[in-house]
Amino acid sequence: MMARLMICLGVVVLLTGCVFPSQPDCEVIQTSALRAQFNQETSLNQFTAWVANTYHVSSKAIRVIPSVDDGNRWIVHWEVAGRTYEIFLDDGRMGAWAGVSFDREVPAAQVISCLGTPAQYYARYNWDLGKYALHLTLLYPDQGILATGARYYSPKPTQVPTIENTFGIYRLTFGSPGWTEGLQQSAANPNGEPYKPWPDDWQAIAIDVDPRARP
Repeated sequence: MMARLMICLGVVVLLTGCVFPSQPDCEVIQTSALRAQFNQETSLNQFTAWVANTYHVSSKAIRVIPSVDDGNRWIVHWEVAGRTYEIFLDDGRMGAWAGVSFDREVPAAQVISCLGTPAQYYARYNWDLGKYALHLTLLYPDQGILATGARYYSPKPTQVPTIENTFGIYRLTFGSPGWTEGLQQSAANPNGEPYKPWPDDWQAIAIDVDPRARP
């Protein structure tokens, strides 16, 4: 009887240990504290101390990678609660961008609920990383935010997939307002197609289809 009880307790411990990170709340998605650092003078030591205090991570868990040889530019990484942050620090200031990637994708509807309605979007269906892929980019120029997501398919779908409000967003990229103006030609929009105004209906999202990926 005691042995059976111990086995049951062991199973419970294992199950409770296999908990996925919960969906982030709006404070995490908005990243207001981090975005406020864009206009602040700082140093590498000051910034890593701020990260450790704000995100409650050990200073040893913050990775610093020199981006050039002059010693004044670094890329700073840290991880917390299923999120990975990547920041460019340029000569005493945060650089042009900051990014957060989610181990567990955030539904697009939740991102919109927290950030508001995007001004524009870009959607594309193509062949990517050895699979058929549906991409979605949400653009917030006034806030300096870019939200990106992708869904991969294997085998090839019999028709072009659609985008609904549960579509997963895996990364948010932040910058000072206005930095997104040059994104008509970018990794998120490699062919330079114009971003489209955000529609009122998810079913009205227009998807650019690569001819090679057509069913």
